[in-house]
Amino acid sequence: MVSPEWDPPNLAKYQWIGEIAMDERRAADLAIFDYNVAAEVTSSPEGPLAQVKVDIPFARLDYKKEGEKYIYDLSVAVEIRDKEKNIITRQEEEIRDSLPWERLKSNITNQLTIHRTWSLDLPPKSHFIYISVTDKVRGKRLRKLLTVSLK
Repeated sequence: MVSPEWDPPNLAKYQWIGEIAMDERRAADLAIFDYNVAAEVTSSPEGPLAQVKVDIPFARLDYKKEGEKYIYDLSVAVEIRDKEKNIITRQEEEIRDSLPWERLKSNITNQLTIHRTWSLDLPPKSHFIYISVTDKVRGKRLRKLLTVSLK
């Protein structure tokens, strides 16, 4: 409650922020789409392998409500390219699931992620690993680059 003597010039601004915090849908629109990636190079009898790990936080996704479920729909692509940017290997996976509200809320509260790992063969030389995640519900794509050097 605001006292009659106190009339800050930004009161409308503060009220507007409060309205967004109360409206879950609008607050979810403010989440920044992001994910974490890591690559680890290991040796095997067949040659070097890259273990590419992708972690996508549930809190960073958009959801479409269908009935009592909330659906997320992702496309994840991992590409290995050489120095000239030619594609050597490409793997793609569609990730789609529906969650009830309580489970989705729990996943976000507990900071859970969607975790995927790929093992990709690496021919000798320097390589670039491009990871692209598309949130089909939001219509946004984010691409990240990892550099791997082999001796």
